[in-house]
Amino acid sequence: MLTKTTLVLGAGGPWGVAWMTGLILGLEEMGIEARHPHAIIGSSAGAVLGARLGTGITPEALFEQEASIEAQTRKLSVFRRLTPPRSEQSSPVSTSGPSSMLSVLAHEWDDEEQRIQAVCDLASNATTVSWAHFSSVMRPPSASAAAWPVVPLTVTAIDVDARSLQTFDTRSGVEMTLAVLASCAIPGVWPPAPINGRRYIDGGCWGSGDNVHLAAGAGSVLVISPLAAQRAQRPGGTTVLDRDIHNLRAAGVRVHLVVANPSSLATRGTGVPDPASMMAAAEAGRAQGRQEAGALQAALA
Repeated sequence: MLTKTTLVLGAGGPWGVAWMTGLILGLEEMGIEARHPHAIIGSSAGAVLGARLGTGITPEALFEQEASIEAQTRKLSVFRRLTPPRSEQSSPVSTSGPSSMLSVLAHEWDDEEQRIQAVCDLASNATTVSWAHFSSVMRPPSASAAAWPVVPLTVTAIDVDARSLQTFDTRSGVEMTLAVLASCAIPGVWPPAPINGRRYIDGGCWGSGDNVHLAAGAGSVLVISPLAAQRAQRPGGTTVLDRDIHNLRAAGVRVHLVVANPSSLATRGTGVPDPASMMAAAEAGRAQGRQEAGALQAALA
C-alpha cells in the first residue's frame, strides 16, 4: 500500500517508539502495509523505528518487543546503566540559561535560532556518561546492525558546533547504528555522538521534531508524529510542522498526518519510562492504527 509513499517518523522518546510500533501494526491489520514504503525519514525515536523496519522484521515481531513485560524490563535496565549517579547529573549551562531539555521546551524563545543555540549549549556543557560507555551499552553486537537497509532510510541529527541539521543515509559513509545513536543523543541526558571529527545530537530537537521538510519531492507522504498534538497545546507549538506540511502540499505532494490521539497520549508518563506505560502505548497505538486506516487509505490512494 505504501510502496510509493515516503514515511516520516517523528521524535517521541521510548514512548514514541512504542506508540508508533503499535500504530504500524494496527494499520497492517487493516490491510495497509507500512513496512515497505518508498523511503523512510526518521528523527530520534523515528530513527530507531525506521532502522528496525528497514531490517525486515515484521510489525508483529516489533510489537512483541514493545508489548512484552520482559523486553520492557530489559530496556529499563539499560536506561539505568546509562544514568549517572545523582551527584554527577547535568549541571546548569549558565546561571541564566536553560539547565535541562525540560527547561528548553518550557521556555518561550524569540526565534528558532536562539532555541537551537540553547540546545547545543546544553549538549556541550552538561555532565553525562562518557560516549565510550554510552556506545558500548547501546550499540548492538551484531555487525549487520551497522548496515543500512534496502529501503532508503534518512536519519537526522544536529551538528552541535555548526548548529545545523545533518542527515545520514547509505551514501554518508557512516554506520547506520552510529547515525541512529546520534539522532537519539538527547542534550543534557546522553553525550553527543562523535562522527568524523564533528559532534551530533538528537535530530528530534530540530524544528517540529519531525523534519517533514526533508520529504520534498516525494509523491505522497505519511507523517507519524507522536508529539504534534501535545506541542499544539503550547503557543506556536505546531508552527513549523504546519508550515512544512503546507509547503509540501503547495508543491503537489499528498500528505497525511497521524498524531497521537487523547487515548494514546494518556499512556505517556513523565520521567523514566516504565514497562507498564510502554506496553500501554503500544496497545493504544495499535488501536489507533486500526481507526486511522480508512482515512489514510482515502488520502493516499
